[in-house]
Amino acid sequence: MNLIEVGNNLCDEDIEKIENILNLKLPQDYKNFLLKTNGGIPEDEVEFSFIETNLLTNETYNQGSDIHYFYNNDEFLSAYNSLTSEKLIQNVYVPIACDSFGNEILMCLENNCNFGSVFFADHESTNPNDSFWSLFKISNSFTEFVNMLKPVEF
Repeated sequence: MNLIEVGNNLCDEDIEKIENILNLKLPQDYKNFLLKTNGGIPEDEVEFSFIETNLLTNETYNQGSDIHYFYNNDEFLSAYNSLTSEKLIQNVYVPIACDSFGNEILMCLENNCNFGSVFFADHESTNPNDSFWSLFKISNSFTEFVNMLKPVEF
């Protein structure tokens, strides 16, 4: 996947500063992505699919979305601060991208089995258990997520 309008070049010290601001560690595959591109817009439109589970009925649905753009370091810190201060997401998730419909793609940085996993955050749905946006797991890692992306079929 080629990205255009990528962010400014980052170095290891920049990544360390980000981690210190977040007080969280980033997975190595995502660090490598930031060091290589620091976000950007996919040159060709890309999409992904995932399973959405209705949190009230446990019914599952095949869903899909696109990547409008990947956040650069400044954008994802700004989005993180906004989303956590508005109590839309828990502070162990960082926004790494957004789709064309205002939804966020988040990465879990909690030190548990979901560390590095990627989630779809539905801005039109809240979890009845905690009032945060509903999250649906897309992949177990950033690399797995990127490998899932495929060209949009018209």
